[in-house]
Amino acid sequence: MLKDMVSREEEKGRLEIEKLRYQINPHFLMNTLNTIHWMAVMNGQQDIDKAVQALNRLLFYNLDKDGYHTDIERELSAMGEYMLLQKVRLYDFTYTIRREPETAEFCYPIPKFILQPVIENSIVHGYRDDMHIEVVVRDRNDWVEIEISDDGLGISKEQLVRIHEYAENKNREMRRQPSHAIGIGLEYVIQSLEQFYLNVGKKGRFSIGNRESGGTVVRILVPKMHEEKKDAECVDC
Repeated sequence: MLKDMVSREEEKGRLEIEKLRYQINPHFLMNTLNTIHWMAVMNGQQDIDKAVQALNRLLFYNLDKDGYHTDIERELSAMGEYMLLQKVRLYDFTYTIRREPETAEFCYPIPKFILQPVIENSIVHGYRDDMHIEVVVRDRNDWVEIEISDDGLGISKEQLVRIHEYAENKNREMRRQPSHAIGIGLEYVIQSLEQFYLNVGKKGRFSIGNRESGGTVVRILVPKMHEEKKDAECVDC
């Protein structure tokens, strides 16, 4: 009976996360398609083909309903496609993705679609001209740390308080309130990190803050998992 109760609770939590996932605003996809259309009409540049292929890959990854989880390398690849498309939309920023150590392949299971909302927050809410976004993935013994930082406009103290309160709130009923005070994307990220690792006795960790030099930094810490939740080979790195 206890196992059944735990199973039902896990399924309930997963359904809530899936609901958030499909509510995340898809407008950037439509806007990007429209941008590509006008690029094709007015220019005929070869870069259009690159953008279209990136969009196709991202759509396939994000809309694939075959699995709730992926691995870190696939998630990084999808995040790279997303940033390329945002640059197509005339956002003037640069980005780097690096691994520590450089030769590492981070093929550990992770909830799908948890990096793009963080990047979207940086671009949409913290954007400034010539902004740089840096993504660093670090091996931390039994954990993997994903750090996403930018030198943009930063985040208000009030919003930081709301995000921290949400992340620390264990009351699921309170979290069902429809205000989405921190944004659907970050809700999805925080809930996914909590729910995904229940069976291994650990919990993914999320933190956000302003950098002293300006901009925002987000750190995501996830436990290394292996075959028990991994249903596909790691993407070629």
